[in-house]
Amino acid sequence: MQKRDVSIYSLVLILFLCFASSLQAKENYSIPSRGGWSWEYSNPRELRDPIASLYLHLMTRPGVTEDSAVTLLIPVAHEAAVSFRNSLYQGSTGATKLARITKEVNGIDLAYLKEYATATDGIAGADARGAALDHLLDGLLLSAVRSGISLEDLDLALLHGCAAIEKSIARRPLSSKLSETDRELIQYLLRFVVHQERRRILLDGTRNALRNIRAADEIRTLYESRIYQVLRPALSREPIGLEMFLADPLNISDLQNIIMTEYNLEANCDLFGMKYGMELYFLTFEIEGSIISSIAGRIPGMTPEILKEQLEIVRGLGLPPLAAYAAVPPSLPISYSPLSGLADRLAMLGDTPPAPPDFSLFTGTYQALLQLNYDILLSELITAREWSIADNSNPDPTRPLSLADQYTVKATAMKRSSMIRTRIRGVSEQTTRTLMTLFQMILISRI
Repeated sequence: MQKRDVSIYSLVLILFLCFASSLQAKENYSIPSRGGWSWEYSNPRELRDPIASLYLHLMTRPGVTEDSAVTLLIPVAHEAAVSFRNSLYQGSTGATKLARITKEVNGIDLAYLKEYATATDGIAGADARGAALDHLLDGLLLSAVRSGISLEDLDLALLHGCAAIEKSIARRPLSSKLSETDRELIQYLLRFVVHQERRRILLDGTRNALRNIRAADEIRTLYESRIYQVLRPALSREPIGLEMFLADPLNISDLQNIIMTEYNLEANCDLFGMKYGMELYFLTFEIEGSIISSIAGRIPGMTPEILKEQLEIVRGLGLPPLAAYAAVPPSLPISYSPLSGLADRLAMLGDTPPAPPDFSLFTGTYQALLQLNYDILLSELITAREWSIADNSNPDPTRPLSLADQYTVKATAMKRSSMIRTRIRGVSEQTTRTLMTLFQMILISRI
């Protein structure tokens, strides 16, 4: 992710715009209560910041979180909001976009609270409460799009805020005022949101990229009918399972049960990735012959056999990258300057870099695409290795990898991705991001 020097003036402007937006939006703050316990706290001014309010509602639940714990967590939510905004501002988001997403988040947060409050208590209301959370999670993605913020930047910012909460509750005074079980439950709720948004962004980002690049109808239809319309509804059902878990007092009072559920969450995400990858493979197998022949026909002296061989080297035979090669016309004035040092970095981490394809077989547009594809492959292999090192270096093997460590790996990967993106020339920012999305095929760099 490209860094920017943040001046005091810019920070003051951001805070002023966000405060002004939230002040107007929260003027009539009133949320119905459920079960005698409400998300309308004794001092609504403490929740004037919609981003802080969002984080507070993500890590607490009426009837689950004690009032005293909520009071302790309000300042922590504000710390998370600062981390969220700092992450976006250091990316590609200016003060105007931050003010816009703050206003958007205010609307979806209030809608979530009202919908959640109307649900019946206990197991009977789990479906309705899960639906409310599902709508909130989708609303976050829509708010980013409406604010001109990339879904990848939103993903990192959300994780940054969650990591800030994790650090805060692990040190004094909160580490002594909150029980270990309470702290673990907070982390589980945050992990759930992070994993949900990552997978939703993976599915939505790929679908949107295929639409943006105007991929062939056959490719778009296959992806949307065989992958998106199967996996996306499955994600919407998971919040119901979460609310059913929270509705059982025996679950939320048992530390080991919460930890086990966190590990199950990680395993479920791994299974999701396997399912996604296998479906992409089988879809590609069905249609790759005709697509490769079509692309080869545009490249002088190229045969389908040679093209397939070269694309295999850069792992460009998956459905999304093939869609990019097929949709981009030879006349597209794109150029790419390879990023040096990627192969050396991978070797330093202990992996042998894959040999590059024969770039001399290509010219112009397709040479640029192949060079970009290869650099993204190297970057993703580096990311996969960094994830593995972080897992193996986990100081507490009794817990899943901390959100803070996840953020470190994710931020490094996105910085590298940003460096690659800035070396693409001749096309719009939307086309650049679309190509990056379609060429990112190793799921661990996206999830």
